[in-house]
This record gives sequence, C-alpha cells and structure tokens, in this order.
Amino acid sequence: MTAWTPTTLVGIDDAYDRARASDGHSRLGAYLADRPGRFHEYGEPDTPLTAAEFAAAVWEVATSPVMSPGYVHTRPDLGAVRLAFAEDGSGLVARVTVTLPHSALRTRLPYAWRDWGPDRYGLADEGPYRQLVAPGDDRPAVLVTAEVSAPLAGCSLHTPTATRSHGLVADAKQALRLLVAHVNAHAGPMVATVHGQPMTA
Repeated sequence: MTAWTPTTLVGIDDAYDRARASDGHSRLGAYLADRPGRFHEYGEPDTPLTAAEFAAAVWEVATSPVMSPGYVHTRPDLGAVRLAFAEDGSGLVARVTVTLPHSALRTRLPYAWRDWGPDRYGLADEGPYRQLVAPGDDRPAVLVTAEVSAPLAGCSLHTPTATRSHGLVADAKQALRLLVAHVNAHAGPMVATVHGQPMTA
C-alpha cells in the first residue's frame, strides 16, 4: 500500500493488481484487454498512440470510476485526480479535486449547515487522510471543493510500442509509474499548500 503524505496524492499497488487479476496476471491487463480500440490510432490497430494520448487513455482506464478500486489509487481524502489536455495544446494537465472544510471559507456559516464528514463505515484506517463523504439530504449542507490544476508540460512520458497483449500492459504500467511520479511532484505541493501543510513530505 502507498504511504500517504501531504504531497503524495496517488500511488500504485502492484501486489493488489496481481492478487485480484481475473486473468491470473494483472487486473489492469484485463481492463485494457476489454478496450482493444482505445490504445492504437484509429483504424490502424498496429500503430500505437502518441505518448501523451497513451498517457491520458491509460490513466482514464486505471483510475476510478472505470477501475474501482483503481490500479492507480487516489489518497482517500481527495476527490478525483484526472488528466486532461491543456487548451493551448501545451501538453497534459493534472486536475485534482480537493475537499475542504467550512473553516477554509472566509465567511462563518451557520452551525446547522452540514459539512463534509469522515466515512465512519470505511474499512481502512488512513490516519489523517480518511475518506470524506457528503452528509445526507435531511439538513442543509455546503460542500466546498477546490480544483488544483498542475501543468505537466515538459514532463517525460512513456512512448508505447505495443497495442495489445503483454506488451500493452507493460507499456501501460511504465506510463502510469511516470505519471504517478509527475502528479505527486507537481500537484502534490499545490494540494499541500491548499491544506496549509508543508510542501515537502
């Protein structure tokens, strides 16, 4: 399991991936095999995607909600961690949804307005990074989130060479290892700052 820190937002658990593999090799591999058209150029099944296109495609498959739990695990107190293409064409951007308590607001809200709360039924003890859940609809609530946007332009990406089978899985895992490192390095300090925590872990 990943050891969460203020700047560690995502991680990979290969042991879990192997232990839960329906094909006996990799749970991620089974999800990739179910989507054969996603990882090659349109109409060219032997031509891999570009590094950036491949990174975005495998990240989408390897994270929730497609894989739940994902091959890429997200720190429980965070919302989604998504990859998108920058509007100016400069490359990929990591977008992290951060849940925030009412105390982060400049205005004091009425006490009766409910806030995010810890998942009291969660099975895993994640320390200060427990999952936060929305309250029920029986009382008024204000649920605050912030979206952190961290450009990944200039980061090294894995260039795939395969479009199927074990080669595709190996390419995907290498691409995801690099992406996890980049997201933690670039978005992690930003999220830590939003939470008022040290930027170094």
